[in-house]
Amino acid sequence: MELFDFLKNRELDGLPLRTDVMENRIASRGSGGKKLLVAAALDDVGVILTRIEKDGRARFHLLGKLPDGELSGALVTVGTLTGIVTGEGDDRYIDFGCEKVELTPGMRGSFAFEPRRLGEKLLAAGLESGVTGYLLRELLVGPEPKEETHFVFGAQSALGYRGLKAAAGAICPELAITLELCPCEGVEQGRGPVLKIADRSLLADAELCEMLSETARTAEIPLQRGVFETTNSAGAQVYSAGKGVKTAALAIPVGRYGSLAQTVCESDVAAALKLLRAVVC
Repeated sequence: MELFDFLKNRELDGLPLRTDVMENRIASRGSGGKKLLVAAALDDVGVILTRIEKDGRARFHLLGKLPDGELSGALVTVGTLTGIVTGEGDDRYIDFGCEKVELTPGMRGSFAFEPRRLGEKLLAAGLESGVTGYLLRELLVGPEPKEETHFVFGAQSALGYRGLKAAAGAICPELAITLELCPCEGVEQGRGPVLKIADRSLLADAELCEMLSETARTAEIPLQRGVFETTNSAGAQVYSAGKGVKTAALAIPVGRYGSLAQTVCESDVAAALKLLRAVVC
C-alpha cells in the first residue's frame, strides 16, 4: 500500500490486532531474542462535543493542541455529519448547517482534510497517526521478525501518548523504537528519517541509537540525527514504563509541524520503512 492511499483511508481492518483496556491496538509476531516493542500513534488531535445548542451548533473541547489560527474555518466530522468551526475563543462552535442534529455531548470528532499531493510532498491532516501508522502497518504485514516483536498503535496519542505507557507496562519489552514526527529544526525534509538523540522528555538509549545508525550505514539508508529543544517524545512514555525500557525514537521530518495540515516527503517515509525492516526482520 502506498502512503497516499493509507492517508486517505487509514484502514487497519484485517490485521491481527487485539485491543487492550486503553484501546491500544496490539499485535505480536516472532519469537526468541530480546523482546522488542515498535510503537506508532493510533489517533491525532480531535474534538469532543461539550454542548449542543438549540440551533444545532455544537460547542466543543479540543483533544490535543493546535495553534488558535488553525481552528477558524476548519472542517470537523462527527459521526456522519461534517461542520465548520466558527467563532473565536470561548464563543467557538461547530456549525453543521441545520437545526436538528443527531449529536450528543461526549461524541468525538476528527478534522476533515483530504490529502493532497504538493509537488514532491504530501499535504495532509493527522500526519502523526497517518505516517507512523503506515510504517507500523507495513512492518506488521511484512516478513517474520527475527525476534519477539510487539507492534502497538498507541491510543490517546494527542493527550500525551497515554496509551503507550500502559501498553509498554503490560508487555515489558527490553527494547523499544517509537515512530514519531519531528519539526525541521536542524534537519531537512528529503534527506531521510531522523534519529532523535534527545528532546525535552527523552534521552534515547545510546546503544540502541548506535545499532540503528550502523544498520543505516551498512544498508546505505539516509539517516539524520537530531536534538530537539522544543518538543516532547512518544518514547518518553515507553522509556519510563515499568522498570524502564531502552528506547530510541525514529522520526519523520515534517513541514508546518504542530499544525492541522502538514507536509511530508514520501522518500523520507520509504527510507524509514527500509531501515525498520532491516532492524526488525
